[in-house]
Amino acid sequence: GQYLEFIDRVQHFLPDAGIAGDIIVGFPTETEADFEATCDLVRRVPFKNNFVFKYSPRPGTVAIDRFPDDVPEDVKRVRINHLLDIQSEVSRRAHEREIGRVRNVFVEKLGQSRSQSGPVQLGWEKPTVQLSGRTSGDMITVFDVVDSASAAALIGHIVPVRIDSAAFSCERTVQIGHHANFWLVLVQSVDLRAIAQQPGSGISGEIQCCDSSGADTGNR
Repeated sequence: GQYLEFIDRVQHFLPDAGIAGDIIVGFPTETEADFEATCDLVRRVPFKNNFVFKYSPRPGTVAIDRFPDDVPEDVKRVRINHLLDIQSEVSRRAHEREIGRVRNVFVEKLGQSRSQSGPVQLGWEKPTVQLSGRTSGDMITVFDVVDSASAAALIGHIVPVRIDSAAFSCERTVQIGHHANFWLVLVQSVDLRAIAQQPGSGISGEIQCCDSSGADTGNR
């Protein structure tokens, strides 16, 4: 259809573009065939994430005056869980395709200090500091630098980072249709001197890349 043709053009002319969307499950008159068509669309399009909600009336919901809310609540819950499972797999593939690539990350803010050896800091180690930013494809990215002063100096700048791995975790509260996916991409600490000496060469370090799907406590 028209939407898929648009997506094909985006991927052809902007191959690094990130694709995301908003989907309502259980809209009035939605049939099982309608829902399966939605699932097929999500499988077909390489969404990095989707915000998925189950339909429910709220102030300003025009549809409630035009259509009966005829999809049972238990059916909505089953459908949203099924769609979120599909989206989780699609998101996993989208993020894993980033492994090995160098991405320019716009650094937005400071994260947390942490030990290089994990939760226990060794006496001879200096803790690293995390920075959070976004790639041009809108993937939230967190990486380590050597100290707070170096981290503060990078805020507002674009830094090349090589993505080395991806991991996934999710939280879901079915009762209120709340679901969030957090993607973590991990590499090594950033050497700021390497940035100055080799501009544009890319940083090989520890990086986290996070995205959310359905991160909302309300329904639609």
